[in-house]
Amino acid sequence: MKVDVVPIPQLNENAPVNVANYWIESVVKKSKHKDEAWDFIRFITTPENIKAYTDATKQPSPLRAHVAAQQEDPELAPFVQGILTAKNWYTGKDVDKADEALSNLMAQYILPYADGRNQLRRDAQLIINAATIMQQTL
Repeated sequence: MKVDVVPIPQLNENAPVNVANYWIESVVKKSKHKDEAWDFIRFITTPENIKAYTDATKQPSPLRAHVAAQQEDPELAPFVQGILTAKNWYTGKDVDKADEALSNLMAQYILPYADGRNQLRRDAQLIINAATIMQQTL
């Protein structure tokens, strides 16, 4: 079986929207080794180290200077193409709970339907349950 990665279809090609998940490195105020931690963050965020990391992990680079080269990689290109229009998917207070709600939604969605149950009603209820949990974390 041949499997490809493709960009997410867009409803409005003039104003594409993509979803991202950003992680930000920081140092805890109570850390016993603040200087070393900040030194590591400075080290890992230099352009050459970002390139080495993103090349090794096949992740889109956060630096615009790397975008053109990464668009040449057929496996990475669909993800890189959406970088400049990406918005963070979550702005609440409990990302772990929101992520768990989405994971549970997907896990339950792929389960077979019970005999005699309305498929559309079940799927709608799964979405409502996940949305309710996520709403509570905002």
